[in-house]
Amino acid sequence: MAKVPVVCITGPSAVGKTRFTLALAEALGAIEIEVLVICCDNYYKQHGQPHPRFGFDTLEAIDIHALRAELDQVTHHTASSLRTYDMSTRDVARKPLNQSYQLVLLEGAYGPQDLLDDGLITALFYLEAPLLLRMIRRLRRDRQERGRNPIQIIQHMLIHMIPGEWSFIRPLRLVSGLVINNPRQGQRAAIAFIQALITESSPR
Repeated sequence: MAKVPVVCITGPSAVGKTRFTLALAEALGAIEIEVLVICCDNYYKQHGQPHPRFGFDTLEAIDIHALRAELDQVTHHTASSLRTYDMSTRDVARKPLNQSYQLVLLEGAYGPQDLLDDGLITALFYLEAPLLLRMIRRLRRDRQERGRNPIQIIQHMLIHMIPGEWSFIRPLRLVSGLVINNPRQGQRAAIAFIQALITESSPR
């Protein structure tokens, strides 16, 4: 059986990666392309310690061995469960994998960097948006979903998030197959790209 293609959706924090990925998965499902979504955030190290300069906005925060092993299993249809990670408690757990799929959408900012040379990522899409908009989104998200203090969030963005992005995420833009700054137009381009990819990887 041929390996399942992996399309990575990456970009800086609060650019809309998760929303875009889920909308793309739904749109692909509508044209009968079954998708498995995997989030790199689920591969943060359990109870890992923050980096002195970048905090958790660094490649070192990701358990790359766990991500690499799981992605390898998924692409060979041998995985029976997937890793999960609680951002509040920093605990790792598992959830069953019981869906069919012919494409993997891997979403995340940290993790893809170490996978590009492994042959595990078939294509890379890079999302971007204005910094001010992203900071507003991050502030709202971290308050609502992670129970964090607004002042701490702003300090984190200025001290850790932005430096981490310039060091680790921005370089991915240079090697991406598609740069997306308009979600609607980007979805159409992504679908066309993936349709061609699926056709190319299908058994002849």
